[in-house]
Amino acid sequence: MSDAGWHLTAHCCRQCLGRVLERAGEFMCADCEASARGKPDAICGCGMRVEAMRSRTGAPDVFKCGPNPRRSQANPACISILFGHTAAVPFGDA
Repeated sequence: MSDAGWHLTAHCCRQCLGRVLERAGEFMCADCEASARGKPDAICGCGMRVEAMRSRTGAPDVFKCGPNPRRSQANPACISILFGHTAAVPFGDA
């Protein structure tokens, strides 16, 4: 497969947390090469549900990809899978 034409997206892979790339409607993890067509949701953190934890509305809470609001030396990722608008806390920061 050619490496030409791939662009970084604001999504990260739900399998390995690598960045998701896009080219002409095809999405691929830059690290583990998981792939999807049409939308990145099949391989990224967007839309992952936690049925055991329900929000105040009673609907299952949903994860989403976005800028990492807690970037640090221990957690340098630009894009993270967010839950409640907060990035996961690495073990070293807990």
